[in-house]
Amino acid sequence: ENLMEGIERNLLTKNRDRFTQNLSAFRREVNDSMKNSTYGVNSNDMMS
Repeated sequence: ENLMEGIERNLLTKNRDRFTQNLSAFRREVNDSMKNSTYGVNSNDMMS
């Protein structure tokens, strides 16, 4: 997704909160992606 989705270019609390929510979702997606790729590498190493 896009970090700036639904965000206006101002410092209103509503926009800061929405950006924080978008950033948290992005962070979760990256962490999940890293976990999945790490598990894939580890299982391949075990097969060698």
